[in-house]
Amino acid sequence: MAYAVSIGAVAIFMILYMLLRRRVKPVYCKNLSDAEFEARAKEFVRAMPLPKKCAEVPSFASDIKRSASKLSSRRYGGQFDCLILTKETLKKMCATQGLGALPSVDGLPRCVRLAKFCLEMSGGRADQHRIRVVLEAQNEWRTLTFAETEALCWAFKYALAEQLASLYQKLYTVAKFQDIAKKYVRSRGKRGKKYADPKKSKLFLSLCANAAGYRADIYQTTLEEFREECGRQTEVIMSALETVERIDFSSFYSPLEIYDKYEIFSSSDAGTKRNFLSSASKISDKENLDEFLSAVQVDRYMLSASSGHMSVMRVKLFGRAACFVTQKRDISMLGAALGSRYFMDLYFQPKNAGRKYKSIIKNREFENRFEPIYKFKNVNFGISAKDGMLKLSPKLPLGVTCADVEFEYGGTRHAIHLKRGDERAMYIGDTRINGVDCIPLGERPLDITLILPD
Repeated sequence: MAYAVSIGAVAIFMILYMLLRRRVKPVYCKNLSDAEFEARAKEFVRAMPLPKKCAEVPSFASDIKRSASKLSSRRYGGQFDCLILTKETLKKMCATQGLGALPSVDGLPRCVRLAKFCLEMSGGRADQHRIRVVLEAQNEWRTLTFAETEALCWAFKYALAEQLASLYQKLYTVAKFQDIAKKYVRSRGKRGKKYADPKKSKLFLSLCANAAGYRADIYQTTLEEFREECGRQTEVIMSALETVERIDFSSFYSPLEIYDKYEIFSSSDAGTKRNFLSSASKISDKENLDEFLSAVQVDRYMLSASSGHMSVMRVKLFGRAACFVTQKRDISMLGAALGSRYFMDLYFQPKNAGRKYKSIIKNREFENRFEPIYKFKNVNFGISAKDGMLKLSPKLPLGVTCADVEFEYGGTRHAIHLKRGDERAMYIGDTRINGVDCIPLGERPLDITLILPD
């Protein structure tokens, strides 16, 4: 009796699981033109309602593993093995990495919705220009939070995992069609009514021809085309994954446009910046304020506030002075850090300061071009004269076509002219210099022209 009850409970559980199990929905992609994509992106971000806290983010890992396991079984003779990704790749792609704690729209994190839109409207490809278009459109409408910006890479991986799960589900459906085709061939078509619908499919007829042993090209074309198309989709997903992993999404956090004006912040290590921005995000959330507007508030506070809003307790201890600093976690804490290197390190430097962090703002592929409130353009002359060797790595923002600057080293003034051009080139006077990264500085004034590519 006990065994019967246990078996019955397991059977009921399995039936309920099969009935209630989430099904992988097919993902359809189309490739819009750049102009249409930009217009649709603006419409998409403006149509999204205000996000709510937390979302349920189901993982596609079990669906992918289940389909991959079935496709890799012996009954299919290894014909799908070339389309099955490695376990390491699947693990890297299927991690949700805290997406459920992010602001959500209709039960799905907002950053995931942006990633899905970008991929599905670009033919499944991760185009760097289109990623920038979507994220800048969102920031111009409503600023992405710091936590969302940190999770953008995982959001794109999640969208790619959904595409992969949909592809594997389609492959498994065709694999089951192949089993049906074998039964149909063995029955010599006597059960025709049962297979009335599949017989209308060219792919099913191609599978039947393959099961019957026909090797003529005319019977194999449809099946081979399907396999090639699935192979191309797999390559697109893998290429998109590589592209997404190369991008430093932190450059799309628009408050950096303001905080990076302060030398103390811009020269801090990535870990310190991350802690500072995380605190700034929590403060703006506490005040129910957009994070870009919160950064504007901090910027204005720096122009008017005094330096001290902290409590310090000093204790004499064994011939030393021990100081205990308490600071309320509000705008004054951010202002103190931006105004003092000491307090920036004291409040926000990580405990494991020797650990290496990924760059928080430096990215050669992307530029911050957000213009919701402030219209300023930051010019970076990139002048380094260490040990008497001049090295130039300037960066002109969009719209700035040329700039002239004079700097002094060792009592000698040198002139530098920055201009836009077709290719990078450097001139000293009228002489072009090739293959040289550093220029020695001496007592003779130099007139240097550096051409920067558009």
